[in-house]
Amino acid sequence: MKPGKTPRQGATRTEQRHREKTAPESGPTHGEKDDKSIPPLWKRLTGLLIALLILAFVGLIVGYLILGDGESLHVLNPVTWIELLRFVTGR
Repeated sequence: MKPGKTPRQGATRTEQRHREKTAPESGPTHGEKDDKSIPPLWKRLTGLLIALLILAFVGLIVGYLILGDGESLHVLNPVTWIELLRFVTGR
């Protein structure tokens, strides 16, 4: 880009590269933390596990309520699961 010209939106690739090279880096330098840093793997996996458990319980409740025509919280009763296992195993 020539001196004295205002930047235009549709700049050529060469002008864009030149602008990127001459622009000061706004990112963190070595040793500084970035505000948008990715959380550690164990935090992401824990969050994913919690979200999956919540979604599983919601799915159980909604499925039992709609498909099974039962009470919504009855699916969390251990007696219900014992009856289900007896039905599946044939005992």
